[in-house]
Amino acid sequence: MNRELDFQSPKPRFASWLTDPMRRNRSTYTKVAVAAAMINIFGLVSSLFSMIVYDRVLPNNAVASLVGLSIGLLIVVIFDFVLRTLRSYFVDIAGADVDRQVGDRAFAQLLAIRLDLKRGSTGALAGVMRELETLRDFLASATLSAMVDVPFIVITLAVIAAIGGKLVLVPLVMIPIVIGGALATYPAMDRLTAESMKHGLSKQAVLVETIGGIEMVKTSGAGALLGKRWAYAIDQQADQSMRQRLIGSISMNIANSAQTLSYAGTIVMGVYMIENRELTMGGLIACSMLGGRAVAPLAQIAQLLSRVTAARTGYRQINGMMTQPSEVPEGTPLRPHRIDGKIELRNVSFRYPGATENALNEISLTINPGERVAILGKVGSGKSTVARMILGLYQPADGLVLLDGTDLRQTDLSVVRGKIGAALQDSVLLTGSVRDNIVLGRDGIDDEEMLRVTRLTGTHDFMGR
Repeated sequence: MNRELDFQSPKPRFASWLTDPMRRNRSTYTKVAVAAAMINIFGLVSSLFSMIVYDRVLPNNAVASLVGLSIGLLIVVIFDFVLRTLRSYFVDIAGADVDRQVGDRAFAQLLAIRLDLKRGSTGALAGVMRELETLRDFLASATLSAMVDVPFIVITLAVIAAIGGKLVLVPLVMIPIVIGGALATYPAMDRLTAESMKHGLSKQAVLVETIGGIEMVKTSGAGALLGKRWAYAIDQQADQSMRQRLIGSISMNIANSAQTLSYAGTIVMGVYMIENRELTMGGLIACSMLGGRAVAPLAQIAQLLSRVTAARTGYRQINGMMTQPSEVPEGTPLRPHRIDGKIELRNVSFRYPGATENALNEISLTINPGERVAILGKVGSGKSTVARMILGLYQPADGLVLLDGTDLRQTDLSVVRGKIGAALQDSVLLTGSVRDNIVLGRDGIDDEEMLRVTRLTGTHDFMGR
């Protein structure tokens, strides 16, 4: 399925790049919640089935009743299977749609970032885009299923109280222990996840920059330096990840131990209640099963908090990119149907971020349509900066850059660039054929026109070698 990305959308509201897609799938998530409610209600049936069998069927040898109960349980199991499948399906459908929309918006923002105000290296931005995978994992079926199951613990506890009375105190004591263990380890998990992600971005930056400048790296002998940076980033990330897993395992072990103690405590307390005729054997069996069911969702809380921490850190990284200054103008941009080619720079000044001096200082220039102009100067005098300003890649700190009398900052730059041919100092070949790279960004170019351009530019001869 082909989708058109909206490269000229206005700057999004805070976090709307994530909340809007999720709001769009609100009805799907409602279906997930309804399915989760039914699944948790059906989950109580097996415990009630056991209680009835022990308390009613066995003492009375009611085989006919057992058959009827078994058929009813089988029907519930079938419905439970269908609902679980539907829940996973709906979560995956919503997650895929959110993933597509967030990915499209992130890529559109990546292309719209103002290069003169860009924060972070190219490799770091590539690492930030990789954090979309973290959000995708968080929105996966297992995570959301665990989240929606937690509130239904209250229903399970209510059923235990109805059957076993004070027997509900056992899981009630264990639940705060599990939650406390998870919350106690959460700050350390949050810090370690952020540090691990920071070193992961550093590793990604070294990798991307090394691959992109491999010739320079080899000819300058910078391989050893980059190798040290790579090794340091890997060592730090591995160390932080190891600590993160260790702390996570402590929280999980607390939850597993609490689950075991909940089962054992229910049995022990239930025996005394049976002796005092406060509970039946079937009630004890049902409460022991329900007690484990009440604590079981919390046993996943450590893993859930780990995913929440990773997703929150990834969200911060992506949101930082999404809030970077964009070259898309506020309001409705002008989209010229025709460009005559008059270029004007009026008292333009420009300074690169972090620089102490202007790269351009009150430059004024007029190029009329059809004129051929060469801008000469020594290295670092601002020749490439002027070219980038004419293309709208950089915006002046002071002054105006006009195209046919219109301020470039008020125009749809994708339309402008589509009508201007430009070859900058550094060219990059993208994935695809030579033809794909020659006609890059130009739709509807036939082979004859493409060959004419290659002969005109002198690329035809070396292409045939």
